[in-house]
Amino acid sequence: MCRIRPEYTLILTKGEYTDIPSGYIVVKRQLYYRLLNLKGEQIDKTIPIQVFDPGGDRILTRPDGSKVTLPRICELNVDKVSISMSDQERVSVAHPIKLREMKNESDAVEIYSEVEGLALMNDRALFSLTSPCYDLEFTVINEVPELVKIIEENVYLSSGGIRLRQKTSNKWTCQGGLLPGTALSVSWRALPIRPKIPSL
Repeated sequence: MCRIRPEYTLILTKGEYTDIPSGYIVVKRQLYYRLLNLKGEQIDKTIPIQVFDPGGDRILTRPDGSKVTLPRICELNVDKVSISMSDQERVSVAHPIKLREMKNESDAVEIYSEVEGLALMNDRALFSLTSPCYDLEFTVINEVPELVKIIEENVYLSSGGIRLRQKTSNKWTCQGGLLPGTALSVSWRALPIRPKIPSL
């Protein structure tokens, strides 16, 4: 089983919440890839998703007054079909899937997931691969440039000898194969708050 051309997107944002604690931002992580069965027969597998916050659960409020507990798994789609999840699967899910025999890459199954949680303004995100993958693309979207700055030199892969190539100011790629256990790391830092100058 191999993930073909995964697209991993990290979004730093204020989110839709009205009561984010001081010193924190919301971090969304989106992952899209195509899952290819490399065996010559149907196999049973799971799609594992897990999100963890060392600070524990936080209850935040949307503008309509509804409450949301972070961190959480927001969405899982398999071949563009949304997968429903129970409250017990808020931070961890292993969705079972049957992968038919596949002749070529065009038979691969599309997988999309999104998770979100809180992070400090001086922090980093770490994404660990659980399956072999091929040709990774990584994008960082900073929706709060007035609050934090991405440390571009601290965007890297933990696998020795394999480097990310920076294509633009917010996009990196890695051509070739990556093994399970490889980790993608990105760091950011808080910007000094500029005092407001009163108008005369």
